[in-house]
Amino acid sequence: MVRPKYQEHPSGFPPPGIDWCSFGITEEGGDAIGGERHFGEGEGRNVASVHEPFTVLVSFYGRNSRANAKKLRLGLAVAQNREYLYRHEMAFVEAGTSIHVPEVLGELWNDRWDIQLAFRRRIAAEYPVLNVLKTPVSLKAESGLEVKNDF
Repeated sequence: MVRPKYQEHPSGFPPPGIDWCSFGITEEGGDAIGGERHFGEGEGRNVASVHEPFTVLVSFYGRNSRANAKKLRLGLAVAQNREYLYRHEMAFVEAGTSIHVPEVLGELWNDRWDIQLAFRRRIAAEYPVLNVLKTPVSLKAESGLEVKNDF
């Protein structure tokens, strides 16, 4: 079972011993790497994009919580498993250290392992930046020669 970590109206927890996980974005932004490109077809447009880092905290619960955290880490090392991310302009960067954090849920101790995953995603925005169709240009040389033209 997989659940969002931060819910506006959380439902009850599964019984102890049941394997499940929760996940949520805990950080985003930071040193985004960006650029801008002009496309001249039609009237013109610019596309500005950044590759924004973000971190996901995944918490595994249940008897197999430690093994499931390891499976996630190893699964992200397989290129085929990352293919879906690439198709949606995201990339897996790294997995942090797994941390054992037992937690009391419903007055009972539950085994829990946390792992942080770092990703990057491309965010793009398009702006109507019109092409320069013509502009008057005047060049004057030191010799006094002057050239005027419309480009």
